[in-house]
Amino acid sequence: MNELGKLEAEVHTLTKIISIALARKLNKEVYEIYVDDDGDFYYKLENGMEEHINAREVVDLLFDK
Repeated sequence: MNELGKLEAEVHTLTKIISIALARKLNKEVYEIYVDDDGDFYYKLENGMEEHINAREVVDLLFDK
């Protein structure tokens, strides 16, 4: 696997971890999560609504703060 492929795999893994943590915190299914160019996270819930969470909130979420 080339470097780009490795990086894409790592990003996919991290977004999956964030998605799972977010779903547990919200007690809702998270269907899609992506990061914009500014490092802000966006996710879609089961009802199709798109929500925003900033990087600091993601860190707090992952470390249960």
